[in-house]
Amino acid sequence: MDITDDAAEAVIDTQDQSVDEQRREYDELIRTKYKKFYTEDTQKMINRRFRKYKELEARAEQLEKEKAQFEKRLTEETEKSAREAEDRLISGIRARYLRPGENGILTAKVPSKRDVSSLTRSQRADMARRASKGETIKI
Repeated sequence: MDITDDAAEAVIDTQDQSVDEQRREYDELIRTKYKKFYTEDTQKMINRRFRKYKELEARAEQLEKEKAQFEKRLTEETEKSAREAEDRLISGIRARYLRPGENGILTAKVPSKRDVSSLTRSQRADMARRASKGETIKI
């Protein structure tokens, strides 16, 4: 070890001792001469922190109530919208069948043209029987 190292250690030891001494002196003062002021200041600090905690707790409760109200309103509005959409759909379907047919559009089913080759043997025999009685058959 050099002399400079010894000097540096001595300065550190002195600083440690002075910090320790200051701590002891501070403790002595707050327990005796300034005990009343220290107690008051500490109590003020505790009260301030407790008040802030209570304010935060009250705000959290208020937010929880607002959240519950919002969720209830959201559910009600969602259900209302679903009912309205369902009602609109049903009334649209009903209205479609109550409307008269537009010009040029047939609402009745148009009979398809029949081809003789697609008729069954019994259908052809029925047509031949009716034709023999004088009925006009159109295919």
